[in-house]
Amino acid sequence: MRAEFVQLVSSEANDVSEKDKKTTITPEHVLSALEQLGFSEFQDDLVAFYGDVKESNAQRGASPQSWCCPYCCVFDCTASQRSRTT
Repeated sequence: MRAEFVQLVSSEANDVSEKDKKTTITPEHVLSALEQLGFSEFQDDLVAFYGDVKESNAQRGASPQSWCCPYCCVFDCTASQRSRTT
């Protein structure tokens, strides 16, 4: 059941990213997908989880490219690094 949920959200997030003319799914695309699919109640938890991942990377001194969250199929763990360098 979880795999189907991840597949559904990933597919919708991919559609959102394509509409934005992006080739990488970002956390913002996932949040938008959750809302479009009627799962907006999960958005706060997702934002908190992504913050925990970024904090963990910062505490370890690791770049986002050297470690990814267990849900890389959903999150683009390099998105925060790109936004800091641009």
